[in-house]
Amino acid sequence: MQEKKDGIFINGREQALEILRMLSPEERSRILNNINLRNPTLANDLKQNSVSVKDMESYPISSYNLIFNRVKPEVLGLALKQTDKNFQRHILKTAERSYAEKAFRTLMMDIPQSKLETIKRAKRIVLTELVQV
Repeated sequence: MQEKKDGIFINGREQALEILRMLSPEERSRILNNINLRNPTLANDLKQNSVSVKDMESYPISSYNLIFNRVKPEVLGLALKQTDKNFQRHILKTAERSYAEKAFRTLMMDIPQSKLETIKRAKRIVLTELVQV
């Protein structure tokens, strides 16, 4: 329940998530580890919901190897859009050839402005899987 009464938030979860999303992955991890000592359930919830799209490139390539069988190649291809070309290359090199080819085809597709939300959803799916690894 998040109600705003005279500028006071009843539930600060969304504000905490917003702050965590602005932090670097290292800072976020340190804070979440401290929260985990007192409330593991809350820490897990915040961890899963506080990742931001810019965090995709901060995960090691080895983490992606673990999600190839969980994420469709088309979703990964969409998620890799708007990321660094070298990062895209490294991810696709580590994948099985047929998987990488499907992801690459999706990556190279032109996405109209009206469908940019699809890219954000794909990034969230990939990030959700990376957090669970």
